[in-house]
Amino acid sequence: MPARGLSESLRGFLEGGSAGEAFFGGDDGRHGRAVVTLVVAHPDDECMFFAPAMARLGSSPPEAAETSGTKVRWTVLCLSNGNAYGLGKLREKELYLSCETLKIPRADVEVVDDPELQDGMEEVWDPRLVAAYIRKHVSRHGTTHLVGFDERGISGHPNHCACSQAMRVFLKSEQASTKGGLPVIWMQQTFGGLGQYGGLLCALLCKRRRRKKRTVTCVQLSCIKAFLAMKQHRSQLVWYRYLHLIFSRYVYINVLQKM
Repeated sequence: MPARGLSESLRGFLEGGSAGEAFFGGDDGRHGRAVVTLVVAHPDDECMFFAPAMARLGSSPPEAAETSGTKVRWTVLCLSNGNAYGLGKLREKELYLSCETLKIPRADVEVVDDPELQDGMEEVWDPRLVAAYIRKHVSRHGTTHLVGFDERGISGHPNHCACSQAMRVFLKSEQASTKGGLPVIWMQQTFGGLGQYGGLLCALLCKRRRRKKRTVTCVQLSCIKAFLAMKQHRSQLVWYRYLHLIFSRYVYINVLQKM
């Protein structure tokens, strides 16, 4: 392919418009404004697993980003401070710094420190309790869209899976108690096997696949934004984190499924 043709192809590939239209189109009846809340379990989940979505769907407070005519503001709800090794307070500060690099101000980042929601593979979270925190955050920030893990939680971490279960509990309870105006929920699809380690190749190959209904694909062809955010999580920068930034598909591509 000629250099000019390749350049135009990549430019079109990176445009967030189509993703934004599918994500926001018809869902946001609030005069073209959207508040997207990312629901995660631990500090560093935001940059390890969701950087493409935030990059392609816009995050730029205090002045709102424009994505397909929709003014977008992102908030983050982190359901624990990652205190598995006694570093919870430090990891809270690291999350705030990470979100700043993603252009999400501290006022829009909420970190939960609840004895019943502690970081750990053996920790069992009650989805109803998590749903209660989601409900409060949604009410406080006027959330129009929720983004989070699917039922497999990307890595299978039980805390990730509990967040997914909680969003379903939240939706079900809100549907029973309110009429309209509910946040639209999008869950990131988990990809198992060697495919999850395809890195940039996953992003390039996804262009050839047919788009599915109720699915939004967000792609970025660089790991720089994720790296700059992850760099703020200094307590977590062990060698395999760098491998994640290079080889994980989730650094380059997010496939969001509408609930």
